[in-house]
Amino acid sequence: MSGGIRIESATIRIFRTEFGRFPHILPLNPELRPGSPMLRVTLEVEWDPPDAVPLLRSYQRELSVLLPALSRHRCRGPAHYHFANMGASEAKEETLARAPGVEPALALVHLAEHLAIDVIAFVTELDSVSGVTAALESSDSRFDLFVECPRSAVAPLAVYQAFSWLAILLRGDPLAGSERTILPLGRALYRRREHPLATVQLAAEADLPEGSAAEALGRLVYLGVACRVSGDLGEGAPGAARYVLCDGERPPMVR
Repeated sequence: MSGGIRIESATIRIFRTEFGRFPHILPLNPELRPGSPMLRVTLEVEWDPPDAVPLLRSYQRELSVLLPALSRHRCRGPAHYHFANMGASEAKEETLARAPGVEPALALVHLAEHLAIDVIAFVTELDSVSGVTAALESSDSRFDLFVECPRSAVAPLAVYQAFSWLAILLRGDPLAGSERTILPLGRALYRRREHPLATVQLAAEADLPEGSAAEALGRLVYLGVACRVSGDLGEGAPGAARYVLCDGERPPMVR
């Protein structure tokens, strides 16, 4: 499915999302595991502010408060794109800002890649998740983003959350008020993926209020992450709606 984010300073258009194996990209990152299924996002990004590097550093610092694991991500590309430079000293940041060849749109997609990595690692509790950001030769503004992803149902959640965070940052809004329920609920669905559970059970598994869990479940069903199954299956009161991680028969949706 296609989608887009249009903000005064940036335009992001998602043309296509895919789930599968893409062996041709393995040489781009030695950390990628051969045979590992991946999320692929093909997108167009138009973003070229004069202060792009300071903005990116501020985005990374703000994200590191919400997502502490981001600062521990390892990057294989040019040094001025590395997350290891997050929170650099003012002198180092000034040096990075003058680094030649920093492409703002590419750097923004690279940030989205790392956000998707963080989402997938959180939901699946995998120790290692790797990815690649590739600029397409056919256009200065089109990119492919690849991230290892063990189940197709997790892919639309990673896309939804990564680009929701980007939209908040690009608007200049604080991340403090961003979504706090959908990821714990996604993790609960993944942990109990073989067992359809009622909303109250998933809420307890994710340590969330039942009302918040019910609202987030609606979004997860819409995205194709969670599937509603017969009320006569699984644990809980007979007839109560139950949910399970989608098994791949229903294609993931990103809208």
